[in-house]
Amino acid sequence: FVAVVAGAVVLPWFVGRFCRQYRELVRAGWERAARLERERRLIAEQARLRERARIAQDMHDVLGHELSLIALSAGALKLAPGLADGHREAARDIRARAAAAVDRLGEVIGVLRQEPDGAPPEPGGAGVAELVERASASGLTVRLRTDGEPGELPSDVERAVHRVVQEALTNVAKHAPGAEAAVRVRHTAEKTEVRVANGPAPTAVAVRSGGAGFGLIGLDERVGLVGGTFGYGLESGGFAVRATFPRTPAARRAAQA
Repeated sequence: FVAVVAGAVVLPWFVGRFCRQYRELVRAGWERAARLERERRLIAEQARLRERARIAQDMHDVLGHELSLIALSAGALKLAPGLADGHREAARDIRARAAAAVDRLGEVIGVLRQEPDGAPPEPGGAGVAELVERASASGLTVRLRTDGEPGELPSDVERAVHRVVQEALTNVAKHAPGAEAAVRVRHTAEKTEVRVANGPAPTAVAVRSGGAGFGLIGLDERVGLVGGTFGYGLESGGFAVRATFPRTPAARRAAQA
């Protein structure tokens, strides 16, 4: 009798408990699947935002540099002696359109740019010497001084050095046309130092607000990603941009930690 009563009471309780636990496991499984799907979508969205940041940064670095050189060349052509009035007016129009394109580019970057959490890929580009030659050919007065032997620079450091010089020369052409610029790259066994400085502009230049500061912010990010230090500011009536990159693996790891 006791066994029958126990079976009649305990067995339904075990069956009910098993069914309840099974339903809870099924519900937990579906909740986990939904959570994993949300995480997958979030990761995909973050990857998309990082790609937009890379595109925006490269647009600013490459197109901004080229447009500034076009504007500088048009300004030099406008002042060339013996130029016909029609050609002078065309040069003035080219410079105005290039300046407007730089402003528009800054507005587009303001929409696209997000903060990346990884180093963006770099397109192939010219070396520092070729950057200086192209800027000089466009009418910018610029000198290059290189001290020491570069040796085998890490690829990410080499790209960061390229970007620092490119962005600094772009800013000189944009904000201080006619000013003399000096690029210095110094290599030692422990570090590589880059400095781009310019004197005051001969004439006042209207400050354009479109995309202001994005280039320097991007440089700060790039230099920091490779373990370097970055700085900029007014200097002797002009402006200077400075970056230092550690070369030894131990120093780079310590700087990135």
